[in-house]
Amino acid sequence: MASVRYVVLMCCLLMLSDLGGSLSVRNGWKPSKPKVAKEFFSNIVMFQGLPHGNVTYAGNLWYDEDHSRSAMEYKTSYLGYSVAVQVYQYDNTGFTLFNGVCRNSTAGFQSLFDWVDNATYIGKVKINGNDTDEWQLQSRGSINFTFTLFASGNVPVRLVQLQQFISTAVTTIFDFTNFSPQILPNSTFVPPKACFGIGFVCSNGSIETLELYRFHPISDWVWSNRNFADLIGDTEYLCFAGNSGEDQLITQLVMRVNTSWGQYALCNNNECVGLNLFNVGREATLGLENDNGGQCTPNTVLGSWFSFPAAGECLDDSTMENCSWRFEKVLKTISVTCLTNLSFFEACKLDTGFPFPKASHIFSNAFRYEDPSQGGCPSLKQPPYSFKPISSTSHRTPSRSYPFTITHGFNMKI
Repeated sequence: MASVRYVVLMCCLLMLSDLGGSLSVRNGWKPSKPKVAKEFFSNIVMFQGLPHGNVTYAGNLWYDEDHSRSAMEYKTSYLGYSVAVQVYQYDNTGFTLFNGVCRNSTAGFQSLFDWVDNATYIGKVKINGNDTDEWQLQSRGSINFTFTLFASGNVPVRLVQLQQFISTAVTTIFDFTNFSPQILPNSTFVPPKACFGIGFVCSNGSIETLELYRFHPISDWVWSNRNFADLIGDTEYLCFAGNSGEDQLITQLVMRVNTSWGQYALCNNNECVGLNLFNVGREATLGLENDNGGQCTPNTVLGSWFSFPAAGECLDDSTMENCSWRFEKVLKTISVTCLTNLSFFEACKLDTGFPFPKASHIFSNAFRYEDPSQGGCPSLKQPPYSFKPISSTSHRTPSRSYPFTITHGFNMKI
């Protein structure tokens, strides 16, 4: 399957522009390997072929290899929603802003072109009307990589990165225009103020009771340092995540919260990552709302995701003056298998966009009724709530749920 997908993807690359096909290397002649400038600005158009669909971005890249830093900004759309992204990368760290929401990143700077010294010359190719030379390097391991550069002399015209996994593959294409080697000012690489402090906090919050849902493994019955969603948000999450992996249960529960929402945090391995680790975090599904990712907006169509940091949990404070959330009770737990048997995931495919009405209807009825003949799922027993972590393999993160793997250099995911 993987080899077939590889062939299909490489064929797709040929169809994306007026390549016209590579010309074979004749008489042993080949050009000198390109020496791409270490510091430059360029407009870019980036294409990603992902397992769940294709995404095209348009933006700008500032690149400084000598000082191990880069900055990239681009815009795209997904299911009718606009997305603005900024990526700052340094030696061993970085920041990513997604619709104005900034998070730290462990994906540091990596050279885009240092592999070219070991590349093999393939032939001459026409890209976007430009005569170019094609250079390629393949790396085999647990993940197979293929890197291809189409260059006109020392000027990059197109860079292709292909990651090939066991059963799927991810292709990323960078098209460079207005490529300009130049000395870039330090201010270019300074992230905005939104990346520092505790971030924005929604005003006029009150104490409210929310009915939320969590997709989780059988072994994990802990609610702190975890992500949750409302009905629409979890429906959409499951539609994107699918029914594979360790998450086998869905629990409906009641939380008491202070609605002075903080930035939505990414909670993995019993730890939440974000600027604000006290307030309950909130954002629209996939962070697609332009206003701070939907932190303070109603999100009636997109649904909402929530993060519950351990530092904000109410253990003894009944007034909630010194905490931000309290677990109240579990309402019902069902199995993902039951949802599958109700054709939930088929409904996800039939829905053409938010708020996934067919899938949301099945999801709602699964908790409303016990009898499968009525569209319900039988309740499963659950252990008593514990304040001590048992497991934390369930999470709602960009690498698993967002529609984009934010790429820059060879760090393929942030």
